[in-house]
This record gives sequence, structure tokens and C-alpha cells, in this order.
Amino acid sequence: MTLTISWMNWIFSEPLRVEKITVAIADLPTSLRGTKLVQLSDLHYDRQQLRENILADAIEAANQAEPDLVVLTGDYVTNSPTPIHLLVRRLKHLESRHGIYAVLGNHDLVWAHS
Repeated sequence: MTLTISWMNWIFSEPLRVEKITVAIADLPTSLRGTKLVQLSDLHYDRQQLRENILADAIEAANQAEPDLVVLTGDYVTNSPTPIHLLVRRLKHLESRHGIYAVLGNHDLVWAHS
């Protein structure tokens, strides 16, 4: 019984790296076997830390994985909430069989209107 997670990692100017991890889960229901999950986290979208081409590559790699679920795990912005509107337009290109789910990170909560 396994769950496959595709993890995309980059640090500033480094190229995008995709890691595929298979996780064994005891007593995982049969209906969830082979589930593919893509996680994108800490995007810090301000065009200084995350360049447009890396974001486009991450979205393309996520879609090529044909995930069952996509989870966005916070820190969409760094210091200003303004770029979030542009980021949302980019993230609308993500594809998933069963939905895209998101939570806020500590940088997202700093700004009351983020």
C-alpha cells in the first residue's frame, strides 16, 4: 500500500528539481492505493525569489505527474501581499483529478489582508 508524492524543490536561482517519494502506509484503504499527490510550498512569489520561468516549470511538472491531489502549503508571498493576485492566475493552470487544496503559511498570515 503506497502513496506517491512528487515534491518540487528549488532555491532561488537553482533549477527546479522534482523528487518522487513512495510512502508505505499500513492499512491504507484499497481505494487510495496508488494515489499521487503533488505538493508545492513556499513559493514566495514576488518575482525576486521565484522567477516566472521556474513557476511555469513547476506547474508543468505538476501537471505531467497527473496527480490525484495537489496541495499548496503556504508562503505564497514574502513581504507584500500584492503579488498574490498574479500568482493565483498562474496557479489556475494546475490540474488534478480530485482537487487542489491550500493552506496559509506564516508569511501569508503576517498581512491582515493577504
